[in-house]
Amino acid sequence: MFGEIKNDGWTQMKKRGRDNFAIGLASGRRDPIVFTMPEAGLIFEDEVGRLVAEHYPALESFYRDLHANPELSRMEEKTSAKLAGELRAAGCEVTERFGGYGVVGLIKNGPGPTVLVRADMDALPIAEETGLPYASRVRATDWWGKEVPVMHACGHDLHTTVLLGTARLLARLKNRWSGTLLLIGQPAEEGVVGARVMLAAGLYEKFPNPITQLPSMTAPNFRPEPSGWSRDSRWRTSTAFTSPSGEWEGTGRFHI
Repeated sequence: MFGEIKNDGWTQMKKRGRDNFAIGLASGRRDPIVFTMPEAGLIFEDEVGRLVAEHYPALESFYRDLHANPELSRMEEKTSAKLAGELRAAGCEVTERFGGYGVVGLIKNGPGPTVLVRADMDALPIAEETGLPYASRVRATDWWGKEVPVMHACGHDLHTTVLLGTARLLARLKNRWSGTLLLIGQPAEEGVVGARVMLAAGLYEKFPNPITQLPSMTAPNFRPEPSGWSRDSRWRTSTAFTSPSGEWEGTGRFHI
């Protein structure tokens, strides 16, 4: 079965601060082997944790670059190219510009089901006022010809970083799972149309059909601790996506 990771593996990717972000892998074991990196305020677990510690500096650099260089919906040319290049370097088979600026990555690892992991890549027309050293100063012309500020105010830079981190770790942990990992960089989530365009381009006809899908969601009130899931209808709604059959789950934005 895909994802039968032998040890618990949540990872706190960033100590508390305005730029918190987290990557996680999890299974059912409750007696983790702890690996620590106290100088960064991080606590990891066994092999998964050591790999996160190894990749952490590059992932943080990738995240900060995305945050400082956001692109509006349907304009994610550079963002998608960066993600595609990094996924190739991680060992993925990559298809670029699939349904606009969509990115599709595949890691095939023997028999077993396909699991889809999705991240959105677009930013919002908002002026950043965080004061961070890597704050966005980008301005762009939107689809209506208006010059606007651009900011990753909805966490899509984080989502894309999590997608890349997932690819890197699972590519290194092939001895601990079997199946196919389908990685989606979705454009134009804020503009709503991105998922529709990727589906219309034949996403589920041209690539392996997933048995389940794992989108990303962030919120400022989350503590930087183990990732989780909720039965709360508010979260199901706000992280809506569709199955390969086109059925809706939730009533929020149209995700893959």
